[in-house]
Amino acid sequence: MKNFSMNKTAQIFGKDRATLYAWIRRGCPWGKPEGPGKPASMDFKAVLQWRLAQLAGFGYTKEELQVFETQARGRLKELRQCKQ
Repeated sequence: MKNFSMNKTAQIFGKDRATLYAWIRRGCPWGKPEGPGKPASMDFKAVLQWRLAQLAGFGYTKEELQVFETQARGRLKELRQCKQ
């Protein structure tokens, strides 16, 4: 799966960058910047798996987890279609 910038990842998950930084502090996987002035990147699949595990730990039901995953995948699809 392709890595996305922090901004694109935030857009895909319907969050802001501050939330993503909070996720990183809690263990969310991310790619370190490729150099000075370069943004960090995040792998969609890895972030999605991590977030679903977090939400399950908070007591979300299977149905709620499915809704979250469907929404994230839908925004990813929209993002890809906009690029074409």
